[in-house]
Amino acid sequence: MSKRVIAIQLLLIALLLVGVCIPLGMDAAEHDRDLLTARAVAAADAYASEVKWRRLSTGTSTLPSEEDDDLALYSPDSKLTSSSGRPIPLTAAQLRSACTGRVVLSPSAADGRRVIVLTPVTGDTGVLSILVLARSDHATQVAIRNRWIRLFGGAGLASLVALALSVLLAQWVSRPLRRLERAAATLGDGELSARARAVGGPSEVRQLASSFDAMADRIEELVGSERAFLADVSHQIRTPLTAMRLRLELLTEDLLDNPVAAMEVNGTLTEVHRLSRMVDGLLAMARAHARDTARLPVAVDEVVAQRAVIWWPVAQAAGVELWTDVRDPSTALLTPGHLEQVLDNLLANALEASPPGGRVVVATVAAPAGQAPMLRLTVADDGPGMPAAARARAFERFRTDLARSRAVRADRRGNGLGLAVVHALVAADGGQVRLVETESGGLLVALDLPASPAAAPDPAAGVERERHARAAATG
Repeated sequence: MSKRVIAIQLLLIALLLVGVCIPLGMDAAEHDRDLLTARAVAAADAYASEVKWRRLSTGTSTLPSEEDDDLALYSPDSKLTSSSGRPIPLTAAQLRSACTGRVVLSPSAADGRRVIVLTPVTGDTGVLSILVLARSDHATQVAIRNRWIRLFGGAGLASLVALALSVLLAQWVSRPLRRLERAAATLGDGELSARARAVGGPSEVRQLASSFDAMADRIEELVGSERAFLADVSHQIRTPLTAMRLRLELLTEDLLDNPVAAMEVNGTLTEVHRLSRMVDGLLAMARAHARDTARLPVAVDEVVAQRAVIWWPVAQAAGVELWTDVRDPSTALLTPGHLEQVLDNLLANALEASPPGGRVVVATVAAPAGQAPMLRLTVADDGPGMPAAARARAFERFRTDLARSRAVRADRRGNGLGLAVVHALVAADGGQVRLVETESGGLLVALDLPASPAAAPDPAAGVERERHARAAATG
């Protein structure tokens, strides 16, 4: 917008110079030349009258003394009788023409940039002589040049002032619009507290900012109420689900003599487990979007070691090896509890997808250089992997991938919220999640977590924690 305003202003200035200033200067220069010629003609007439008076009083034609003009007197037969000043180049044809009337010659380089006026001096007997006056146009040229300098200097100064005013005007209008644009972009990224506030500028822009803030307030209120409702519902549902699961487990023990009824109860219990996991995922997503908890430095290696200990029995029961390779003891700036939930979801998915004899590896690798320091944590499995189309939509809620669901056991079926919860928790802390196919055909989940600016732990302590984590991961 600013560039367009400045470009239009420059175009208007150029049109003003071409359409007004230049024609005005040319007219003024022409007027100065005409005035020079008129004054030279008047002076030549005055000199001719004086020459005629002297001839009538003394009987001889003599020139008056004049320092500013060059004068010459010719006889009717074109012979020079007297002169003063510099020579005046004339032709016989010009002198003959002067016998019948006044002749005015414009300045040229040949005559030294002088206006030449040939005036006949007449008496009762006809043409007595021819008076020639030559006047330099130097003063006129200096005046014309000075006028052009003043004209272009004034036009340039006015253009600079107009350009500065245009820039100020454009900034006055565009600066609040850019603030409003940044606020809208921040709101679009999920930061519902973004507001334009008092952006300044024209009244129309201020009114637009006020309307935007009112809209943002309404959106934040609606989204907040929906998240609170989801969190409350998920929390309230957990209690009856827990009671239902306990009742079904007790009922299973009472139906040992009835295999058919026991099978049905076990199937119902599996669905209750699945529903409980779904409710836990919904509650985790609602809390992730709430963003009401401060982020703190979290020791990634310690969290990985703890989760490896928790999930090792599940991996051993499934016949899958669980390995950790966390060599970097750096900390990440995360919400307390988020990394544990992320690893739980990723390890559950990886163990369910990996076949017996497969391997799940949790490792840290060097993150690529970026605008902010990041810590990359990866979880890789030997499962069937995901097609590219499925990876592109894997973070959507309530979507399960058919290629991986074949490897999931019947008692731990997916609910379509695992990766969605992971994405929500990592994004809430300012990180990123990517899904990459491994060389063995499995799936690798790469987590780019914001590194903590706090000092790194002691290297010896990091080596000791790594030793304990490997020992726990290998049983």
